[in-house]
Amino acid sequence: MPASPSPDAPGAVLDRHIPLDRTFNTRDCGGYPAANGKFIKWRTLLRTDCPLTLTDASLATLRDIGVRTAIDLRNQQEIRDDATRHALHNSPGIRYLNLPLIPRFIPESMPRDLADAYLMYLRELQPQIRDALSALAASEGPAIVNCQAGKDRTGIIIALALGAVGVPLDILVSDYALTEIYLRGLIPELIAEAVSEGYDSERYRRMLETPPEAMRQALTWLIQRYGSIPDYLAAIGVTPEELAALQAHLLVEHTQVSFGWRLPDERRTRTVFNAEVHVYEHSLDRWLMRLLTPTEPMDESLPEEFRARIGMLTGKWVRIPGEARKGLTLPMKYETLRGEIAYFHAKRPATVA
Repeated sequence: MPASPSPDAPGAVLDRHIPLDRTFNTRDCGGYPAANGKFIKWRTLLRTDCPLTLTDASLATLRDIGVRTAIDLRNQQEIRDDATRHALHNSPGIRYLNLPLIPRFIPESMPRDLADAYLMYLRELQPQIRDALSALAASEGPAIVNCQAGKDRTGIIIALALGAVGVPLDILVSDYALTEIYLRGLIPELIAEAVSEGYDSERYRRMLETPPEAMRQALTWLIQRYGSIPDYLAAIGVTPEELAALQAHLLVEHTQVSFGWRLPDERRTRTVFNAEVHVYEHSLDRWLMRLLTPTEPMDESLPEEFRARIGMLTGKWVRIPGEARKGLTLPMKYETLRGEIAYFHAKRPATVA
């Protein structure tokens, strides 16, 4: 499966960029390593530029992911009329929350650079940051966060959410920097809109860059001042229960599953998948496992039919009994795979809703 550029550990990559019509910067924040050997769960936390209009196909994509909460960080200067309203503001099954991070824009008070802007957010917008993180903690399913471009306000909130559960600083910065890749097509439109609002075009163009050092400087200041991202969030009013809810919501453990195959020409081979594993029924000790991707590139000499079948399995969910450790049998739709769990975690992961 082709993967979008990402700083993930090898073998834990699904497509990070999610192609929604009329958006540029919709991304999955899953797969990153976090605290205590765990990882960010795929298809649980999304970030995007503002989805103003979505086709039926794009809405179906979000429904398939299971999005339950949409957090819109824009203010009323940006949400002016029906044309600038969020596409999910009245979508069945999705809780839409407008939580402006910056209550009002004033052109003459715009920070001189992005590092200053992000430091200003962390120092002066703490009630708004607390509200956004609390809303993520309260989400009953996957959440999507946006501002106008999905870069600055969204970047800060996503970095704090990921940092709250132990994603390392270098990866927080790398995730932020991915916006540089995806946002290029939107920049001319954003500059034109800013000029119409009274901003200097060259100064605003500089603010549309995505320099990794700006995010690193802001988060480094936070860590030096407060000790850690969780300590900062606690200091601004995010409760211990909300921090625990973020961990339960965002974190998952990984395992490896090795499948043995008999090929049409009677050769035998083995494919090892990385997988994320969840409990789906505590009382019966049953597990839900998604095969993320093979840990090694597929041998191009293998039959095309075999390689295609492995590709079809990537990203699939399978249910297994909790007592299975070796000699694992996974009934699939068309055949039974026989394999073995090469590693199984000692602690139960969070229950799948």
